[in-house]
Amino acid sequence: MKALIIEDEEKSALKLKKYLEQLDPTISVLDILGSIKESIQFLRENLELDVIFLDVQLTDGESFKIFEEVSSKAFIIFVTAYDQHALKAFKLNTVSYLLKPFDQSDVAKAVKKLYSYKDQSPGPTTHDRFLVKKGNRSYTFSVEDIAFFIKDDVLFLVSRSGEKFLIDASLDKLERSLSSTEFFRINRSALVRYDAIESFASDSSQRYCIKLKQIDHEELIVSQSRAAAFKKWIQPVGL
Repeated sequence: MKALIIEDEEKSALKLKKYLEQLDPTISVLDILGSIKESIQFLRENLELDVIFLDVQLTDGESFKIFEEVSSKAFIIFVTAYDQHALKAFKLNTVSYLLKPFDQSDVAKAVKKLYSYKDQSPGPTTHDRFLVKKGNRSYTFSVEDIAFFIKDDVLFLVSRSGEKFLIDASLDKLERSLSSTEFFRINRSALVRYDAIESFASDSSQRYCIKLKQIDHEELIVSQSRAAAFKKWIQPVGL
């Protein structure tokens, strides 16, 4: 299991890392980070995380601001000096919390809860059928029929032919439920399917412009903040 610790108190972070390694040798702590800025950069380049141990208050602000800039499918375990009720404010993929000062038994309970969530969590391609609307008529779609999702006041599913349909969902939930191999969040408003991409090219702003198969009238933009992660995602495995 790949883990990340975001904690600006070195003593607390190292204690947590030690407890995790003692509890389960299969847990690999990839890094310990202490600020919002470096955490955003790390998450843009590391898509396949299982869990983030997240301190609420970092040196440069409250840590939930990280997820205003970057998304992650990882489970969240908060490490906090706040009481349990304060965590209700955080609408992230939270499974547990560690209240400071914590000991090994506290960490063990949080990890046990994490494993229970992972066992109940659906696989990466569970969301493969969709019900959408156009006017007063409903339509069914499978993943293979989708080019991308885009939010413009409301959320649309766009078919491979470029036709738009209303879908009652959120982009964040779709991103979590779809396969990260097949779909990528290119900016705050769009989620694109790998097989729908014909080509892409960089522009003067270090973004990528995506040309889609069979949809000549539409071009999607990969934001500058997501460009490096997009290039890593689209690269064939093993190259």
